[in-house]
Amino acid sequence: MVGVVGVMKERKNSAYKAVALSSTLIIIFYGIIIGPVYSAAGVAPSPSREAMSVPLSQIGAVYRIRAEELTSAEKKNVLRYMPSVNDYDPMNADKVKNTFNQEYYNAHKKQFWKLYLALLKKYPGDYCDAFLFLHLPYVYPDLNIVPYIETGGFIDPDYPIEKKNLLPSVKEFYEDAASNDEGFKSIYCIRVLFSLHWPFWILIVCIACVLLGRQYRLFLALMPSIGLWGTYLLGPLCNYRYIYPLVILYPLYFGLARYSLGNVRK
Repeated sequence: MVGVVGVMKERKNSAYKAVALSSTLIIIFYGIIIGPVYSAAGVAPSPSREAMSVPLSQIGAVYRIRAEELTSAEKKNVLRYMPSVNDYDPMNADKVKNTFNQEYYNAHKKQFWKLYLALLKKYPGDYCDAFLFLHLPYVYPDLNIVPYIETGGFIDPDYPIEKKNLLPSVKEFYEDAASNDEGFKSIYCIRVLFSLHWPFWILIVCIACVLLGRQYRLFLALMPSIGLWGTYLLGPLCNYRYIYPLVILYPLYFGLARYSLGNVRK
């Protein structure tokens, strides 16, 4: 990304060509990896429910809020697809997604989306609220949610892995910093750095600086970040590990903002 910014300072047309070429190569390699490579390695495709966090949350919200208004047929249909719909959590779609009846959905996809659209037509406000609640921590400043950061890993009995801790004191330090326990994140300034909304607002400020400095070509360097953040709005919940790629790009955002504001002074 930094290289892209450097190129853009020199020749605008070359920058667009470089970004277009690199983006095309990324798409091609992505298709190769999730296609032939995954198939050769025996990687099974993810069930479709993994991409349905938002619709399932919206249906769950309507079922929770409008239960008395729904017809018996609508309730019955919802329960066929979502047997744990009563466990609906506004900020965690996994509670309804993980028990989604995938087999029934595969056999009755058209009926599911017909139900989804019918409820959307009846309760558009509830659908909107469910969407916003699901991603509220990503945008709401200082929301009283302290995100946990995984320091362990996925454990599967089919793939036994022994973890050896060579530096116990260092491991303890990092686990304390990453846990929900009172400690590092009880200090306000540090808690802000771990807040889920921080990457979004830093990105917004960076965009504002680029606009103020009229350095519109720098949007090329920001487009991947903007697109990535947009994918978070399709996820089942807000989690620090999702936004970490944006966190490590803070130097890029600060650099673009400083360069843009420097041109304003000139």
